This record gives sequence, C-alpha cells and structure tokens, in this order.
Amino acid sequence: MATYDGFDAPRGGLDGRLGLIIGGVCALGFLICLWIVVSALMERGHAIYNTTSDGVMWGVPIVTYDFFMLLSVGVAAIASLSLAFGIGLFRNVVGHALWMALACVTAGGVALFLELGYPLRAMLMILPSFAIASPLWWKVLFVFIYVPVLVALLWREQHGAHREQDWLGVTLFLTAVLLALTSGSVYGAMSMRPFWFGGHVQVAFLVESAVAGFALAMLLSGGNASETGRVASRFFGFALGLHLAMVASRTLTGLYANLEGLQVWEKTITQPWIYIEVILCIALPLAILASKLRENNALLAAAGVLALIGLYIGHYEFIVGGQLAPLFKGAWVPGLIPYTPSFHEWMLAPLSAFLVGAVYFIGSGLMRLDPVSTREG
Repeated sequence: MATYDGFDAPRGGLDGRLGLIIGGVCALGFLICLWIVVSALMERGHAIYNTTSDGVMWGVPIVTYDFFMLLSVGVAAIASLSLAFGIGLFRNVVGHALWMALACVTAGGVALFLELGYPLRAMLMILPSFAIASPLWWKVLFVFIYVPVLVALLWREQHGAHREQDWLGVTLFLTAVLLALTSGSVYGAMSMRPFWFGGHVQVAFLVESAVAGFALAMLLSGGNASETGRVASRFFGFALGLHLAMVASRTLTGLYANLEGLQVWEKTITQPWIYIEVILCIALPLAILASKLRENNALLAAAGVLALIGLYIGHYEFIVGGQLAPLFKGAWVPGLIPYTPSFHEWMLAPLSAFLVGAVYFIGSGLMRLDPVSTREG
C-alpha cells in the first residue's frame, strides 16, 4: 500500500472481493429488515410503533437516527483533522472515514424517514419556516450543508485530488462540530423536561461524537497495525474517560436532586441497561486501553465495538428517559409513562446497522479509498 509522511497506509481496509461479499450480505440484511418495516407501515401505518402524542413521542427510531448522526459527525471530524488542519497522521484514514461518515448519515436518515409520517414534506418545509429560535431548524440547516460537503470531499479523494487546509475541509470540521452541539441543543434547550434540560447536554453530545469518531478511526485504520490506529486508540481512551465522568456526574446529580421529572433516575438505576453501559461498554474498554491488553488487536477492536454499543444504550436511556415523566402534570400524576418499544421499532436498529455495513463495505470494495502517496494542492 501507499505511504504518506512516513506512516503506513491503513491495513484495516478489506480486499475488494471480500468487501463486496460482506457488503452484499449486509445489503441483503438491510433489504429484509426494510421489507419487514415498510410492509407493516403500508398495512397498519405508524401504529406499528409504540409511540404516542400524549406519551413517549420519540422512541427507538429517533434514538437510532441520533446515534448514527453522531457516529457520522464524529468520524467526519477525525477526517477533518487532516483536511482542515493538515495533521498528516490522520491522512491515512481520510478516505475510509469520509465513506463511513456518509454511510452513517445515510443510515440515520433512513431511520428518521421511516419514523416521520411525511418525511419529504418535513425536510422541505423546515427551512422555509425560518423558525430560527428552534435548535431543530439549525440542525436541519447544518445537515443540508454537511452532506454536500461530505460528498464533494469524497469525490475529490476518489479522484486523487487531496488538499489540506482549504475551505472544504474547514467547512466539514465546523459543520460536524456544530451538528454535534446542535443535536444536544434539541434536547438541552427543553426546560419543560428537566431530565433533558441543561447546558451540559450539548457538551455531552460533542464528547460522545468524539468517542465514536476515534473508535471508528481506530477500527478503520486497523488498530495496532498502523501508527494512525495506535494514536487514535489513545485519543479514544481519553474521550471515553471524559464520557464516563459525564455519565457518572449526571447520574449522581439526578439521583440527588428532587426536581420534578428527575425521578426517572430512580427507575434508571433499577434497570440493567445502565450497568451494561457503564461496566461492560465503558469501564471494560477503558481497562483494555489502559493496560497491556491494548497490544492485542482483537481486544482493542472489541473495546471500540463495545464503546459504540454503549453509546447506543446511553442514547436510548437519555432520549426515552426524558419523556417518561408526564409533561406539565406535576407530582399529582403518579408514576411514569410506560413505554416498551415494539418489534418494528427495534427492527430499525439492525436495519440501519446493515445499511452502514452495505454502504461502507461495498464502497471499500469498489472505490479507491486508500490514501494517496503525495500531497496535492
């Protein structure tokens, strides 16, 4: 493989034929899941989802959408370290990172479209509404900038026209960061839901996107097989440590406070999900990264995958948990709103994951994603 600035090219990229086989299997899985969900939607409409306008409105479909959006902006930001700032170490993973970013934003978009009643109408009417006081309006605006810039940079990389520190790379970095922050603002600005409300939420989303970005960069560059992967694993460990501190701080504060709506935390700690997230998906990966176990490439890859699973669990707890306390009804409404995701809601998670695999692996099999050997521009 080609080299760049003295570093090995990523060895995580698959041989073209193997990439196409894995991508084909993922595409088949995606089509099966899509058929199950769409056929049920055609027959029974959105009744297949256990979300209601007077209860939990944003369920697993929104969790899945937000999760893959954060994965996309996180790994795109890592590519931007080379494209926007000229950090040559991360040059080796730019092509794969950009393609993974496109795969993730596509998967998130599909999950969102399957949740919305009129997806095209929603996408076309949000910006003309000029509801600039809404974080959601800004999020859609940044998405409309982010995706074309991502595609333009991929086209340029594919044609060997790599450039660093130009306006496209800087734009990608800025929109990725702004999307992470704005995604947090969609929840953090809702004062009527104390479980969500707070200026720390935007920062938490940014940290989570960094965890996802460095985890994916480590996996895409082959971990210990390349200098890029080894450095990415160190940044991954640092970001994961920050994430653990924020999860612990928010949990302890929520349990201590007596503000109406925060009683959700009492239920959260009785469920197994938070322990799986903290122990298996954060503490265990940190133990691997902080010890000699990180020299084992299989364990290093497992740490990255576990962290990504933990991020999904955390998003489920956060987004669903914020809606369990009855809105504007105070303590005189006993208990929390019951919510159990339906089968078809859960199907959106593997559907989106299969789509990421299909787009990425077929792309890695057909496109020239390996780094160029010399700078251009």
